[in-house]
Amino acid sequence: MYIIHETLAGNDPRLDPRAKAIGSYWHFTIREVQDGVYIDWIPHEKLSAEVAKSVKLTGAYKDVISLSRPANNIDEIQQVSGDVEWQKYVYKLTKQDKKNVVVLMKTAMNMYAKTHLEDQETLHKLIEVVNSASTIEGCEYVLYHYFNVGSATTNGKPKEPKFIVKWPEIL
Repeated sequence: MYIIHETLAGNDPRLDPRAKAIGSYWHFTIREVQDGVYIDWIPHEKLSAEVAKSVKLTGAYKDVISLSRPANNIDEIQQVSGDVEWQKYVYKLTKQDKKNVVVLMKTAMNMYAKTHLEDQETLHKLIEVVNSASTIEGCEYVLYHYFNVGSATTNGKPKEPKFIVKWPEIL
């Protein structure tokens, strides 16, 4: 089973080592959880294996990610930053990859909004906007306009939210 949850301190004693982190996205950790591991104490959502593994693809720009070596499937992917000097390879996201990344991004946005927004009217409007996003770029614009999270796609673009979201101060 795979889950997504808001990231905890790495030394949290409640974390069972059998709930292995496979990646992180924004404020969230994606874990593969073995049978018998108690996780009810942590607010989480279940993910399919395909969606969970798509965490490796969330940094894609124009449907491509940079790799340190060729890969034929998502399990073989080892990402590198775009500014390295050694040989790079690229992986072009498939249609299914893109769908999986969108599900992951929308799950994270919905979880964050439901956890941190108290104004129910704003929450309802925001959930509608999140759920209407159907592409990676669409999700990136929702993150930019409503969650104040930028990306290469939104760099230099004006913010144009349809409504203002007042996030509580998180210390």
